[in-house]
Amino acid sequence: MNELNAVANKLYGYEPQLYPEDVWDENLQIRIGRLKVPGEPFPGDKQPYALALKAGLLLWDEALDASHTISQNVHNRTGSYWHGLMHRMEGDYSNAKYWFRETGSHPIFADLGAKAAEYLKRMEPGQIPAPLASALRALTGSGAWKPDTMIDCVELQVTRLHDDAAEALLRKLQWIEFSALMNYTYDGCCGGRLFDDVG
Repeated sequence: MNELNAVANKLYGYEPQLYPEDVWDENLQIRIGRLKVPGEPFPGDKQPYALALKAGLLLWDEALDASHTISQNVHNRTGSYWHGLMHRMEGDYSNAKYWFRETGSHPIFADLGAKAAEYLKRMEPGQIPAPLASALRALTGSGAWKPDTMIDCVELQVTRLHDDAAEALLRKLQWIEFSALMNYTYDGCCGGRLFDDVG
């Protein structure tokens, strides 16, 4: 197993916090910083995806500043997506929405919406905290992921609810989102998938 796969597999087993205060694993942050993505250096349009891949790995490790340093210099929809996620996790929700407007309709939204809806359908009645129920229906209601609705759900939980069940549910949805975006990012620079089973 190469170093990228080792790092990715460790992250895959972790559901990032909605509002992290510290880096999850400082040694992992160092490993990601030294990481050579297979096939580097990349020609032309693959280079932004290689940078976005590192930004995504760092963000998954909750190294927000290090991720932001990279993602703010990736000028495509996927870079804007990672940039928006970083601002959502730091609690700058209006700035997160700005970057999702820059992202536009990302190619993962339809699949991500389906995966999130499937996860939510498996929830038992009463497992979804009442204040989030209508927002979560709106999150996947049209079949496509709605990033602004996810931002609103996270903001509600972080700033007002502080509910353990809501926290667990939203972290799982965020993990599904990270996994899907990581696969898309990896395919953009290297071809193929990092993770086979997402959701």
